Amino acid sequence: MKIEGRYSFFSGPELVWARLLETEVLAGCIPGCREFTAIAEDVYEVVINAGFGAFSGTFTGSIKVVERDAPRSFRMLVEGKGPAGGLSGDALLTFHDIGGATEIELVSDAKATGILARLGQRLMAPAAKVMIDKFFDCLHEKVDTP
Repeated sequence: MKIEGRYSFFSGPELVWARLLETEVLAGCIPGCREFTAIAEDVYEVVINAGFGAFSGTFTGSIKVVERDAPRSFRMLVEGKGPAGGLSGDALLTFHDIGGATEIELVSDAKATGILARLGQRLMAPAAKVMIDKFFDCLHEKVDTP
């Protein structure tokens, strides 16, 4: 399942980059995040309440930030398991300087297992896109609000 998006910020790439990688900001902006624990540099364990169609529950997993190229890009590797199956994904975030403002380009690919895989892209992609959009709306408030 592929998900892409573009998210604009008034602030410059250096500030957006720095805020996005702050533990408190990540934890506070992930929809349904109940627990967020740094277990190593750029590696986090998470517990998230999430719903996909008729299936909802608690997912546990990890987030790893890799391939840092500050403040131009980084990749996030995500894995999680819950009552309806598992998810694993890879997201490349590219930061574009637009006259002192920032546009983040997101290109991601995710795979599901279990019941979630049977739901297919028809239900999963829109639900995942809503969660990603909520994350970036929250990030926008934390970066661009004085």
